[in-house]
Amino acid sequence: MDGYVLQLKNIKKSYGELEVLEDINLEVKQGEFVTLLGPSGSGKSTIFRIITNLTQPEQGLVSITPNKSEQNQRIAYMPQKDTLLPWKQLIDNIALPLIIKGEDKHKARQTVRTMMKTFGLEGFESYYPNQLSGGMKQRAALMRTFLTDSDLMLLDEPFASLDAITRTNLQEWLLGVWQQFERSVLFITHSIEEAIYLSDRIYVLSSQPGQIVLSLPITIERPRDLSVMTSPEFNQYRDILYKTLRENSYDQ
Repeated sequence: MDGYVLQLKNIKKSYGELEVLEDINLEVKQGEFVTLLGPSGSGKSTIFRIITNLTQPEQGLVSITPNKSEQNQRIAYMPQKDTLLPWKQLIDNIALPLIIKGEDKHKARQTVRTMMKTFGLEGFESYYPNQLSGGMKQRAALMRTFLTDSDLMLLDEPFASLDAITRTNLQEWLLGVWQQFERSVLFITHSIEEAIYLSDRIYVLSSQPGQIVLSLPITIERPRDLSVMTSPEFNQYRDILYKTLRENSYDQ
């Protein structure tokens, strides 16, 4: 994890009289999995909008490693909803980033086919989104995000709408895919357990205005499996994060 893919320095953001973010400083190293954890309304999604240049901060600096020629090529953003196009077959939905970059449709489809097994979607190439389960839609959306070939992936609560078993299975699967492709990830969640299990480091945000009140390195050895969730080390991290959130939330 040499060098930084992303650095935010002294970011402040308001909407009218509403202060959303105050003095946000964070960084994501090359190949690192970093999570933003905080209560609803703490500004986590606003941070993503600032990183992707969808909104501008009043003050502060966003620095993204210039490995590509354009900023929007260096970032892949997956929102909470899968955003699959209902009129396109799964293979064409997933191939969209490649086609948008100018790749021939036939070649883009072949690229997608070679990766379908890795993402647990082999055999579903011709299915439409309404024929897929919620978990499969999220796998497809994540595959499309990976295919953007970005330096940094922003994942905004990708598993929030899933049932507990599917969510746990996809957390385990995501770790395997992330380790295979070695991407840098900035991840949003409300789940303490999810944050610990996935992350190299967790930033905890307070209630509005969102401020980073804790930067917590997670040193649980990788590769991880679900058994780590019952370990004493995992429980220690959970206690620290739960206490921090309780102390920095309006709903305490």
